[in-house]
Amino acid sequence: MRNRFSKFVKELSDLNPVSLPGDAAHQLLAPQHRKPAGDYLKELSNYKVAAVMAAFVPLKEGSDTGIMLIERTGGADVHASQISFPGGKQEVGEDLDFTAKREMEEEVGVSMDMINVLFPLTPLFIPPSNFLVHPFLGYLHSVPDLKLSEAEVKRVHLFSVNEFLNPANILEGTFGSARGYSVNAPYFKIGEVVIWGATAMMLSEIAEVIKPVYNNSK
Repeated sequence: MRNRFSKFVKELSDLNPVSLPGDAAHQLLAPQHRKPAGDYLKELSNYKVAAVMAAFVPLKEGSDTGIMLIERTGGADVHASQISFPGGKQEVGEDLDFTAKREMEEEVGVSMDMINVLFPLTPLFIPPSNFLVHPFLGYLHSVPDLKLSEAEVKRVHLFSVNEFLNPANILEGTFGSARGYSVNAPYFKIGEVVIWGATAMMLSEIAEVIKPVYNNSK
């Protein structure tokens, strides 16, 4: 069905949910030690603010829907080599949706005017980097030639949305944390790619939000 992607984004555009599954969905893929988001924010007042873009893209000439993620480069950053959404720190005077689009353009070379923003998701606090991250859902009508920021992005992954709706792709494992101790956490495994931590938590909420729409677009 060639127009499945178009039908999916049209129905998602009409959705604009009044309420989101929020922390309940985040906790389904949260590391074992993770506290509810509100507990962190009660304790902190000096956190930084960032925004990320979870962009849907057409796959297989529009017969399937994908989502774009990036693999960070290695290095000293606390999120080095992890899978994430394009995004970064909010600059002074920016609206958060603008931040998400600007960062996507800077990191993977997608022009800001190609990015269609749908609606915001639930903010998520990330203790290792002290960021409150605001995710946005969006979409691209097509995947352009990408130009990756060599300093930040190793590669781009385009995964079928169906991979994140399949419970068989959710496993449990142990990961090394940025603070030097081991963390037990659920994670997505798509082929050989492992997605855990904050990105998996955001994907958990995305899956809950889009599931009825995606199934209806089949």
